[in-house]
Amino acid sequence: MHESFGRYIETFSVGKSIHTLRAIRSDLQRFATWWEERMQQPFTPELVRDRDMTAWQIYRQVESGAKPTTINRELSSLRGYCAWAVKHGCMPTNPLADMRVLPPDPLAPRSLPILAIDMLLREVGKDATNIFRQRDEALIALLAYAGLRVQEVCDLQLRDIDLAGETITVRRGKGGKARRVPLHQSCLKTLAAYLVLRCPPGIPPIGDPAERRAVFLGMDITQPGQPIENPISPQVIQRLFRRVAQQTQQRLLADAHRTSIATRKQSLIQAAQSLTEASPHSLRHSLARRMLHNGATIVEVQKVLGHSRLETTARYLMPNEDEIRDAINRSGL
Repeated sequence: MHESFGRYIETFSVGKSIHTLRAIRSDLQRFATWWEERMQQPFTPELVRDRDMTAWQIYRQVESGAKPTTINRELSSLRGYCAWAVKHGCMPTNPLADMRVLPPDPLAPRSLPILAIDMLLREVGKDATNIFRQRDEALIALLAYAGLRVQEVCDLQLRDIDLAGETITVRRGKGGKARRVPLHQSCLKTLAAYLVLRCPPGIPPIGDPAERRAVFLGMDITQPGQPIENPISPQVIQRLFRRVAQQTQQRLLADAHRTSIATRKQSLIQAAQSLTEASPHSLRHSLARRMLHNGATIVEVQKVLGHSRLETTARYLMPNEDEIRDAINRSGL
């Protein structure tokens, strides 16, 4: 990595999450690697020109097939670095001064059918021998019913749970913003059952140091006996979701094979197919779509998801790829 990247990120790091900094570092390094291959020389900031940025944008869009939102994020990382580099004498001029962002993809993010989510929630709770069953049920419920991001689930503390008020507090959402999210009754019931197991004496009182402990714990595989004490990691949640999604997909396909009702078979197969590339974030997208479909206002959805800009939430008002495909299929003769 070029030494100027490290200096820039160090000055930029105040108030930024480790995930944001990691993404910026990755964006800068990806550009530098591409530039070195194109120019056949080590990355040299003072030699970068606006035509390089144009070529980079075309390369990412045409050859890499990156989405406009991904390219715009990468350009944002580069734009911040270039402005810093000009200020500190590493670049003579800002090569991104006149570069425009790409128009965003007008399609809404892909969401999951209600059948797929329902079966996913049933699947995660069926294994009575799993010592983490109730934990897994509760965290998947928070993803599905409260629209939390994976990192927000990991950061959740015992003091953030208000069972009496039927809400949770996300203290550090994206951009460091806090928000309070009302809990669906199904989610509340699942979370309350888990907390009985997680905190046998009850949730610690206000002021007790224990109230700052993580809600969801995982095994510390580096310690003898693998004690269950460390906060769960995003990687563990990703692996959990992938495993449960695959099991749910197999069950849906098996059910489709057994049924003789054509419409039911089609619904089961579509639900199974939707889980092929699904992620925990798909549950967040799905919540937004369900809320809007059931009469919620776009501002209400914005508050639940914690979006800074209403334009971000407005994406869910657009049809997604699956809905457009269904519309085309319905138009057949």
